Amino acid sequence: MLIIFFIVVIIVIPYFFMSSILANEKDIGGVQIDNRKIFTDLINENMIGKQLPGMLSHSAEFSAMRVKNKEELDILKRLREKDEVRDAIPKPKDNKQVVQIKPICLLMGYMYGLIKEEDYNQEGIKADLETILRTIPSYIDIMLSQTMMLSQAFKMGKSPKRITAKNILTLIQFSQNLMQGGWIYKDAFQQLPHVDQTLSGKLKNSISGKTLFQYCTMTKEERKTKVMDVWKDQGEKKALAVY
Repeated sequence: MLIIFFIVVIIVIPYFFMSSILANEKDIGGVQIDNRKIFTDLINENMIGKQLPGMLSHSAEFSAMRVKNKEELDILKRLREKDEVRDAIPKPKDNKQVVQIKPICLLMGYMYGLIKEEDYNQEGIKADLETILRTIPSYIDIMLSQTMMLSQAFKMGKSPKRITAKNILTLIQFSQNLMQGGWIYKDAFQQLPHVDQTLSGKLKNSISGKTLFQYCTMTKEERKTKVMDVWKDQGEKKALAVY
């Protein structure tokens, strides 16, 4: 019994105590709490959408991503040659940590549809991209929180950073473009499920040229009638996903 007592006191209780401490050190979505300070230092009044992948690459999780083999390196080199990816890679600065190129290449490659089907055969590429897509919503929440904090601090004269609603909108638009393919599909209607260029044109003609916002403000019955008419050859399941 004495041995069991010492095991409980010396091993079991400290284990649960340390686990509780470590759990409390995680931020939104289980990401490292250090990301909050990292992003706060990087947020500035001039940030635009194409700069965000570079800012996100400084995160604790993304900065730990490494190239695992030659096959991965070849894929990343191919992606880096694309103008869309190259423009998102920040210029190196002496006072900043080294930027990991891998998460930038994968993120921009995904957002612009540059990653080939066979690229996913590389387990490292597939696993890291899944990590990126799963983690970014938490990063955006953290950045929004810190952006609003900096905005309030500027108003109170406690921060030199002139953070405004424009910076908040930049984060929201980036998140929307990531989730809905906004950098690939400039037509807002094509960001809806099962809507290609042809069906987008038919739908806009059917609703007399209304914008997507105006379409969304139509009643459910009005949208369903229009969609079912345009999607009559596509199947009811796809039609219902649109309206």
